[in-house]
Amino acid sequence: MPYVGREAASFTTVVDVTVADDLTVGGDYKSNTAGTSNLRLGVNAGDAIASGGNYNVCIGDEAGTALTTGDGNTMVGYNAGNALVAGYNNVGIGIHALSDEIGGRGSTAVGVSALQSQSNAGGVDTYNTAVGYNAGSTVSTGVNNILIGAGAGGGINTAGQNVFIGLEAGVSTTTAGGGVYIGYKAGSSMVTNGASVYIGYLAGETCTTGNNTMVGYRAGEDLEGGNYNTFYGFDCGKETINGYSNAFFGANTALTNTNGDKNCIFGYLSDTAVADANSANGLGYDLNCVAGYTTLGDTGDDI
Repeated sequence: MPYVGREAASFTTVVDVTVADDLTVGGDYKSNTAGTSNLRLGVNAGDAIASGGNYNVCIGDEAGTALTTGDGNTMVGYNAGNALVAGYNNVGIGIHALSDEIGGRGSTAVGVSALQSQSNAGGVDTYNTAVGYNAGSTVSTGVNNILIGAGAGGGINTAGQNVFIGLEAGVSTTTAGGGVYIGYKAGSSMVTNGASVYIGYLAGETCTTGNNTMVGYRAGEDLEGGNYNTFYGFDCGKETINGYSNAFFGANTALTNTNGDKNCIFGYLSDTAVADANSANGLGYDLNCVAGYTTLGDTGDDI
């Protein structure tokens, strides 16, 4: 077995060296670049690093191939960060991860095609974090997003300040900002309206308007055009389609309501008396709340 180490041999070559057997490096392995403390492994990986480009790691064919004066970047995988020129403190791990970025700073992309389309001029603090296959794959100039899960935030273009966690969470969002979608396909139909919170399996899955808060398994799942709604609980408000300014709290609450507005109902199984009731209020178990009235108590014992 060939051995290259401090006591074995030291040589410099400008041609390719092929090792047919195992190669063990007993001393330090160093990459020759014009910068300081850079590591290059792979065809064209980090091959353009210039003086001033320091502390970079480029592993994989074409990884960081355009990098010149950027510092502190870690690019691992075929084509990872291959357009990066002068960016700082970025991490791209996976095939095509962060492959279009030019000069942005502080982004982390882990997964095949994660943040693939992100592209900013030099000096922009992007601070995007995308983890998962195709997570944030279409982000162009959006900043300050946290996208975790396969396809999470996969449609974002210029949107910023979003937190999408879960398989395809917020996958349709393009320009909306300030959303928090956590759970399988949570908020997956939202496109341009932000400032909503959807937490739970399929929470707010079909909603396309903003300013809603849905927390719980399938909470607000069928909501399409409603605004300013707050649903908390298992299947809470699940059948509401276009209502606005409703507040429903409790498991299986308000399952009859579809298009009613300004209802406020608290309690397991409590509901509006009709599908399109407005301004019905209720507090208690299994209540039938009538529009324009406040109902208190328990089933069959309403006040």
